[in-house]
Amino acid sequence: MRIAREEMNVPKLQGVKKTLNDYMKAKKQLEAVEKIKEAEEMGNVGSTSKK
Repeated sequence: MRIAREEMNVPKLQGVKKTLNDYMKAKKQLEAVEKIKEAEEMGNVGSTSKK
C-alpha cells in the first residue's frame, strides 16, 4: 500500500516542478514587462516636461 501511494506522489511532484518552472518564467517575464513600462513612463515624463 505504501509503495503504491509513493508511486502516485511521483507524477504530482513532477507536475509541481513544472508549474514552479512555469511560474518562475512568467514572473521573470512580468518583471521585464514592468521594467519596460517604468522606462517608458520615465521617458514619457521626460518628453512631456521638455514640451
